[in-house]
This record gives sequence, structure tokens and C-alpha cells, in this order.
Amino acid sequence: MDPKQMEIFFNHKEICEKLFSGDLQSSFHLLEEKINLITNNSNLETGTYERIFLCSLNHCFYHYFLFLHNCSFCQCCYDNFRSFRLNEDPIKLHEEARRLLFSYYQCITKDCNHHIAEACHFIQNHLAEKLSLDRVAAQIYVNRCYLCQLFKENMQENFSEYITRKRLEQAQTLLRTSRFSIDEIAEQCGFSSSGYFSTVFRKYYGQSPRAYRKTIQ
Repeated sequence: MDPKQMEIFFNHKEICEKLFSGDLQSSFHLLEEKINLITNNSNLETGTYERIFLCSLNHCFYHYFLFLHNCSFCQCCYDNFRSFRLNEDPIKLHEEARRLLFSYYQCITKDCNHHIAEACHFIQNHLAEKLSLDRVAAQIYVNRCYLCQLFKENMQENFSEYITRKRLEQAQTLLRTSRFSIDEIAEQCGFSSSGYFSTVFRKYYGQSPRAYRKTIQ
């Protein structure tokens, strides 16, 4: 196998990046291009190059998600490996490769939803405290860049915007239902000072916390 063939067989970084970004169609397109190059130019025996390529693709997906994004899809990797090893029928490379790719896509989708739910739950229960991207990511055992990307893609707002919105929503509730002072509400909702709380509140709702409370009353 010459260096060019080895690159085609074992380097799947671009497909991994497209898949992780959620671009399934582009991932399929890149996969088809690579398979066509292999089937048209491989000098390996039929039945051998298919298994080499599928095993390489499987391991590449698993290690890419594990080491770059702290996502362990070991069950998916194992199930795919068993499928290649136990299947004695001639391998339909296009079909098997697409199935493999889609199996990881499903894992990513499921994992994203799970991590977002965990992050949002933790944030909601710790609004009074200092909440950084590093802290929340460490709490749910994911990479900080991965968590940042999840918020942008799944929440239609970034991490800090989400936290500010949830703090303001809690502040609104306290202004309506409690007798806490503005200073106390600012502290309970995680704002550094009542002045900063009032500034942010006015920016979002067009009036100060004190004016909002009077309107409700």
C-alpha cells in the first residue's frame, strides 16, 4: 500500500469534523468520494480492503470524539467492530460505511441532548453562584469547547447569554412573589451587584427592577 492509499484508508479527520458539526449530508458526500477512490484504485484483494477501511473508519470516529470532545462511544465502536468481524457475507462497502457513519451520528445527537439537559439542570440549581464554562463543563464531564458548541447549536444562544436569561427569569419571579429587596434578589440570582443587575434588567425588559415590581403590584 503506497502512502497515498494509506492516507485514504486511515485519515478520516475531515469526515469526523463534518459529522460532529451535524452536517450529515456532507459527511456522506466525503465518504462516497473516498470509497470511490478506494474501489477504483485499490490493488488489494476484494474482501480485504473493505474490512481494513471499515475498521479504520470505526476507530477513527471513536478516537476523534473521545480525545477531542471527551465523548466515549465505546458501545457503538464495539458493535460496529463485531458486525465487521462476524459478517461472513461479502461486504457491501457503500452500505456498511454509511450505516457506520449514521450509527455515530445517532450517538452524537443523543449525547448532545443528554449533555445539554445536564448542563441546564446544573445551571438552574446554581444561579446564585459563579458559573463559568469551565465549571459547568467539569461538572458534567465534557470538554469546555464541546459544551460551548452545544449551546450555540442547540439553544440558539451562547453559554453566557443563556445564564443571563435564566438569572433574569428567576429575578422576575422573585420580584413578583417575594418581599426580598433589590439587593437581595441580585445576590440570589448571581449578579455581582444590584447596580449591574438593574442595568441588565433594564436592557432586557425596558424598565428597572423596582419599576417592574411596582407595575406588577
